[in-house]
Amino acid sequence: MASLTKKRILLADPDMPFRVALARTLKFKGYLVDQAASVQQMLHLLSKVPVSLVVIDIRMPETDGISLIRQLRQKFPDTHIIILSAGANVETTIEAVKLGVKDYLLKPIATGDILTAIDMVLHTRSNFTRQPVASQSHLRAS
Repeated sequence: MASLTKKRILLADPDMPFRVALARTLKFKGYLVDQAASVQQMLHLLSKVPVSLVVIDIRMPETDGISLIRQLRQKFPDTHIIILSAGANVETTIEAVKLGVKDYLLKPIATGDILTAIDMVLHTRSNFTRQPVASQSHLRAS
């Protein structure tokens, strides 16, 4: 297995306490972590430093989540994406998976669940999309 120190993660979430706490945990686990509070900041960081994984809140204030995923796929096709959301709907989840999102996790989320999702995305050799941690029963139609 490759060294964790070679894996860089970008956390993009407007919720500063959540983002900072998750960044601290990931750094403790050996990952390199960058943080962004906005889409503009996230895109700026991505243009400067390649990352293995972007963990983003699908409800970033500047844009809708699906447009953001499309933009990331176009500009950074080799970067894995995990989506976080305080509320999800079936249509958005299906569209995100079709666009290649590796996981769709619902907030609030236990630290262990997000670490498991990140580890699976970054350390699984096959290129598959695993079953999201969020179950269908937690999804609601818009």
